[in-house]
Amino acid sequence: MENDRPGPTLTLAVGGVALKDQKVLLVRRSSAGREGDWQIPGGFVDPGETLAASVRREVFEETGVEGTVLGLLAVLNRVSEEENNTYVVFLLSSDQSSAVPDGHEVDAAEFSSLGQLSTLPRLQALSELLARCALSTPPVVFPAYRHRRIPSESAVLCVGDNAGGQIDSLSHLLWYESRIPG
Repeated sequence: MENDRPGPTLTLAVGGVALKDQKVLLVRRSSAGREGDWQIPGGFVDPGETLAASVRREVFEETGVEGTVLGLLAVLNRVSEEENNTYVVFLLSSDQSSAVPDGHEVDAAEFSSLGQLSTLPRLQALSELLARCALSTPPVVFPAYRHRRIPSESAVLCVGDNAGGQIDSLSHLLWYESRIPG
């Protein structure tokens, strides 16, 4: 049976919890409706872009920080009559210890320690939870695995710790075998 009523808009967004020296990268939003809110950097996935490439791009665009995806930290899915939103949060590492806000979406960007989280005014609750999870020892995360023959910008698989030795045999999950360059 067909439904003539349009459904909710589908959106896919990513967030990045970037770590450096037991500090997490946070940004202060300057865009309409969220001015002054501290949270992890992130945004919408562009068509043709992998989630891992998207999170690296978003973190870099908002803060100038380059990150390496370590694994999957969380997935949030919200559905309302207007929207079906999926938010995928990755854990990243960075060699950089300073950040520069883009001046458009964010007006401040800094690395904060666990103790500094409670001093930030208007820290978004979800971002605080994710930062605390990432700063726990060890962080609770599904590690990122890359297939030895697939470029990391094309595919990444985040699964439990016990899958490491089986990644090559799971290539079909990342990329069809016929598309893997020789």
